[in-house]
Amino acid sequence: DIVIDPNERIAVMRKGGIIRLRDYSPPNQVPTHVTLGLAWDVTDGVNIDLDASAVCLDSSRNVVDIVFFKHLTSNDGSIRHSGDEREGDEIGDDEKIAVDLARVQTSVKYIGFVVNSYSGQELD
Repeated sequence: DIVIDPNERIAVMRKGGIIRLRDYSPPNQVPTHVTLGLAWDVTDGVNIDLDASAVCLDSSRNVVDIVFFKHLTSNDGSIRHSGDEREGDEIGDDEKIAVDLARVQTSVKYIGFVVNSYSGQELD
């Protein structure tokens, strides 16, 4: 059986989609922590290397910081990447990015999550 904590909110991100935290939160409440979980599986015996990144932008949408497999922690320590998984053979999420929203520096107004295929496969 799968047990889901009723206080936990899960959103499924689609290619090109936007997820606003306020749409998944009770009125006038925003979570203090969010986690991007990226999971994939090997198909037809071909290893696929997907990579998750977090891009932090200021109010003018200029890049303030980027967290990815070569820079695992944001400069302010509020965003942490679990590390690079190259084959998608883990149980559950293969890569995670955890964000402590209360610690994000005040100049950051937007955090975008990006998924790309390091091995070059098309993403649907």
